[in-house]
Parts: sequence; C-alpha cells; structure tokens
Amino acid sequence: MNKLNNMKIIQSPFHMAMDIFNPKAVDQLLNEAFDSFDRSHSKKAYNPLYEWVKAEKEYQLTIELPGVLKEEVSLSVEHNNLSISGERRGRKEEKNREVLSTSIGYGKFDLKFTLPLEADADQIKATFAEGLLEAKIPITPKAQKQIVAIS
Repeated sequence: MNKLNNMKIIQSPFHMAMDIFNPKAVDQLLNEAFDSFDRSHSKKAYNPLYEWVKAEKEYQLTIELPGVLKEEVSLSVEHNNLSISGERRGRKEEKNREVLSTSIGYGKFDLKFTLPLEADADQIKATFAEGLLEAKIPITPKAQKQIVAIS
C-alpha cells in the first residue's frame, strides 16, 4: 500500500492563488482578506445600502437607514459633492444579556457622492420616512433631453 495515497497536501491560499488556472483559490484568498477587514472595522463604521438612479428629469438617491432617527442624519452639498452622514446607534447594554453573535451593523457613516454636472444642486429635496432617506436632485432643464425638429 502506498502511504502517499492517503496523504493530503495542504497549500496556503497565497500559493493556491498563484495558480492562474484556479479561480476558486483567488476568490478564497480575496474573500478571506476582505472578511477579516470587514470584521475589524465593523464596530467603527456603519455602511448603509443605497441606490443611485437617473430618471428622465432627476437623479434619485435612496439610502436604507433602519433604526436611525431623522435628527441623526445630515445632508449637505459642497463643491458639487453630496455628503450624507450620521450614526446608527446600537442597543444599550443590559445586565444579564450577552450578544453571542451579530451581523447587525452600528456606528457612524459618511457617504459622499460627486454630483453630475447637469445636476441642480440648489434644488435638492430630501425626505426621511420609515428608515429610508430619499433625495431627489433635478437635472437642469438645459441638460434634459430635447427633441429637435428637422427642417
């Protein structure tokens, strides 16, 4: 009986990633690197989910902020940059209660978006309801699509 048949060869993720024909190894290496990065920063910052859409006459930005109060959110525009910041506070610590595991994110957030040149930053309208911040940024009339008659 050949003893080598029962042996398992273990390679480090780095060595596996060096094999350009092994995309799973590259994925594994990157996932492990970013997972550890995410865990190390999870208590310092909250990364809200958002959606940025261009409609016919406006840009629409929707940001999910569950558990955040309207008073804890700030929206500002400076030099064609839209900034949204605030904090999602965690639950108060309670006696006789120990969190064993969580994937709920808490902490400060600071999102920045560079507005397109055709955005009318002076006319931004924002609403906040049921954990959703919605901002509507009009497109200047000059930049909107116009149909030109051919003579």
